[in-house]
Amino acid sequence: MAASSVKQFPVSWEQLHRDVKALAWRLAELGPWTRVIAVSRGGMVPACVVARELEVRHVDTVCAVSYDYMAQGDLKILKAPEDTDGPGGKDGRTVVVDDLTCPS
Repeated sequence: MAASSVKQFPVSWEQLHRDVKALAWRLAELGPWTRVIAVSRGGMVPACVVARELEVRHVDTVCAVSYDYMAQGDLKILKAPEDTDGPGGKDGRTVVVDDLTCPS
C-alpha cells in the first residue's frame, strides 16, 4: 500500500481514555468479569483502563506477532496467557483487549 493512500486518525490520550472507559462501562453490564488479557503491545494501555473500571485484578498478556510495518504474515504466539484454568480461565469470564481494528 502506497504511503499516500494510508489514512491516519490520530487519537489523543484523553480521547483514548474516555473511549476505553465507555467501553468498560458497556462491558460491566455484561459481567461479572474475572480476568482481562491484554494483547501486547497496543492492547496493554486500554486493558489496564478496562481492568480498573471493571475492578478486575487478574490481568495477563498474550504476546503475538503477525505483521511488520509493511505486510501481514503468519501468526506467531510469543507468550500465551498463564493460568488458563485459574481465575478467569475455564471457570471464569475473560475480556481480551487489543488496539487493532478491522479494515473497512
